[in-house]
Formats: sequence, structure tokens, C-alpha cells
Amino acid sequence: MFLFYIILIVCFSAAITKCLIPFIVRFSRRRNWIDNPNIRSSHCIPTPRLGGVCILVAVFVTLLLLQILQSSDIWNIEITLFELNLQMYFAAFGVILLFVAGLYDDIWHLNAIQKILVQTIVVLCMWFAHIRMPLPESFNHPIFFEPLISILCTWLIFVTIINAINLIDGIDGLAGGISLTALLAFFYLFHSLNQTDILCWLAAAIGSISVFMIYNLYGKRNKLFMGDTGSQLIGLFFASLSIYYLQIQSLNKLSCTYPDYLLLPVLLFLPLVDLIRVFFSRLYRRVSPFSPDQSHIHHLFLMYGFTHKQTAFMLILFSAFFSITHLYLHSYGNQLSIVLIEMILFIITGSLIQIRLATHTN
Repeated sequence: MFLFYIILIVCFSAAITKCLIPFIVRFSRRRNWIDNPNIRSSHCIPTPRLGGVCILVAVFVTLLLLQILQSSDIWNIEITLFELNLQMYFAAFGVILLFVAGLYDDIWHLNAIQKILVQTIVVLCMWFAHIRMPLPESFNHPIFFEPLISILCTWLIFVTIINAINLIDGIDGLAGGISLTALLAFFYLFHSLNQTDILCWLAAAIGSISVFMIYNLYGKRNKLFMGDTGSQLIGLFFASLSIYYLQIQSLNKLSCTYPDYLLLPVLLFLPLVDLIRVFFSRLYRRVSPFSPDQSHIHHLFLMYGFTHKQTAFMLILFSAFFSITHLYLHSYGNQLSIVLIEMILFIITGSLIQIRLATHTN
């Protein structure tokens, strides 16, 4: 029966997104809130960037309706999607603040420092909402000031994941596809923990992003981009899910194990590795790590002659391969075996991609 409700949530969220997208596209064009091509753009047609608005509205409208249906005989599963307390108010303020900042950036512009500042305020809101990074037992020592370390680790997780998703959103379908693979992986994890509330959130996000991807990849009249509104909110969602998963594991095991900490970065392996690689390569070239360029992995594929769709699908499959492999190894292996096997897989897969790129250019 629960599977039926999950499918219903996915379909309902997808339907709302499908209805919203044409309206948002027309509204954006009427107000001239579009992304005009420039020297760094991978598109050549002015395109609206408010896809994130459609995703957010669809997810929240779906879940609000489900919350209302709980009072009737139609919905027989007890879930708590929204709980009105001080922690929820802090979390809601953080989401709204990031939404407004992302919307402002999509319509006008925010520089990198302004974005980091907004994200820092959002992280503090999440920390006060008790979405905090649980620390290993080795940090439970008087020499460590645990609250400060918790805030710093929480800030690092949120800012890294938010910007990783934001920066991988460079070509059609890539950020949406990687987000879908990560959502499905998180769905598997939280299903194994019987977290019904979180599964409803994930189902709504899966339905909405699936429809958005279709319009983003194949839309003609109603094509639109995810924009900073969408990519940053999805990153915030992933960071919150990661920390919440670690909190549950910490309660179940009294302390998180290192494989638990290792599990979550691999689910977002490609965006995180690309972010770290680009960050340090810019430092090595003695340029600002915040200066935009065309050194991201999808730019490299495009430079080698692959089309947008070929690049997106190959990178999505690569990301899905690592997520599936790691989930399997996490269930059956220990920490050392996971690290060694995935290093081997990463080297082999990277070599195959490099050979494929070299072959494609000859």
C-alpha cells in the first residue's frame, strides 16, 4: 500500500510541475528574466532560468496537500511532513533565504562572496534547526570545543554540496540527471531505515525533477534552466539529507562509523570531485578560485567534441555507476575494502573515459 502512495506522490508532483513550467516560461519571457548567451554559455538561445521555482512550488504544494489529506480517510499512513516548532521555523527561514537569494541571482546577479555569505547564514539557520553534523567519538574530548567543530563541519558540508550541485549545472540535463541518481540512492538508504516522512519528500522531488529534465533536455517552446534557485535548493536538500542520515546512524549506533561518513560523498561523487578539482586547479594557476572559467568536466567533454546530450548522459551514467557500486559495497564490505575497491574502479573508469575521449577526437 505504501508503494501506491509513493507512486501517487511522484505522479502528483510531476503533474504540478508540468502545469507550472509553461506559465513560468511565459512569465519569465514577458518580464525578460532570461539567460542571454555569452562567451561562457553552452547555449545559443535566450532561455528562462526559473526552473527551480517550478521544482520548489511543486514539491511543497504536493506535500501540503498530502498533509491535508491525512485528516481524511483517503490517506491512512501517519506521517509528519511539517511540524510547527522553533526548529522548523529556523529551517523554513533558511530555505526561504536561499530561495530569495537564488531567485535574485537568476534575475540579476550575485557575486561569489555574496553567495557564500548567504549560504553561511542559511547554515546557521540549519544548525539551530538541529541539522548538525554528528562528530565521531574521537572528537568527544575536552581539548575539542565540540559546538564550534560541529558548526564548522556543518558549514563545510552544506557549502560544499550546495556549490557542487550549483557548479555542475552547466549543460542541459546534467544537474537534473545527477540529482535524480542521488535522490534514488537516498530513497534506498532512507527506505532501509523506515523513514516514511523523508521518503515522501524524496518522492515529490523525484517527480518534479523528472518532468523538469524532460523540458530542460527536449523542450522547444517551453525550455528552461534550473538556475541558481533550483541548484542551490537541491544542494541544500542533499546536504540536509546527508546530515540527517548521519544523525540517525549516530543514534542507532551511538556513534557514526567512518564508512557512514564515506558513504554520502560518493552519492554525489562527480559534482564533489569536479568542485574540488576546479578549486585547486585555479589556485595552482594563481587565479581566484571563484573566477568562472570553462574547466569543469562537462566543458572538457564538449571541447573533445561530444554533444551536450552525449556529455550529460555519460556523466549521469558514471555518477549512477558509482552510487550503485558504493551502496552495494557499503552493505557487504568494511571501510578499507570500500576505499581500495572504489579507488581501483575510479582509476579504471577514468582511464576508460580518457581513452573514449581520445578515440572520439581522432
